[in-house]
Amino acid sequence: MSNGFGVKRFYSLEAVTNKTLFRLNTTVAEIFGKNDIFSNSLLSNLVTIEDLLAHRVGLPLHGRIRFDSILTRQNLVKRLKYLKPVGEFRNGFYYSDILYGLVTAIAERISRKSWEKLMTEEIFKPLSMTSSDLVTTVD
Repeated sequence: MSNGFGVKRFYSLEAVTNKTLFRLNTTVAEIFGKNDIFSNSLLSNLVTIEDLLAHRVGLPLHGRIRFDSILTRQNLVKRLKYLKPVGEFRNGFYYSDILYGLVTAIAERISRKSWEKLMTEEIFKPLSMTSSDLVTTVD
């Protein structure tokens, strides 16, 4: 029997069990416990994990933000509200790798582990990927 790891909702600190289910339609607001994550209340209240993964939030690439030397997964969440959408919510495909950074922050928040540790323990080790590493951990 396996254990659950992390918390259901960060703001309540309710523990995850091996019976806890996370839905792809869980909203980002539910996970972070706040409703001002994006530039408008519609996105802030309704964007789900599925929306992030399917690139249907309406936010464009915003690739230049990645060149910011002080950008972290932790402060990315605070900075998303300054990025303006160019498309309508759930009405098209707008590739945005920055939102995968948000998915990474969500995984860290839920698991209470760093992305690097999570990938190592849950992907690399079980698959015996001994030559694999993450760019954030390469010496």
